[in-house]
Amino acid sequence: MSPTKPSSATVPGKEAGFTPIVAPPLPISATKEQQLDALLVQYKADQISPEEYQKQRAAILAEP
Repeated sequence: MSPTKPSSATVPGKEAGFTPIVAPPLPISATKEQQLDALLVQYKADQISPEEYQKQRAAILAEP
């Protein structure tokens, strides 16, 4: 059996002609967004615990 290509009809609303909604930009600076992205990568790689992730995330968001 040959592999099949995913159908574009699997996207909800695609068959009706709707376009995906684009999320508005985050209300944080680009620097904070980069820090949060790096922190999330560490968390997903199990390099830090959930508690440590939340603690560091709160500290980043609390910075001016």
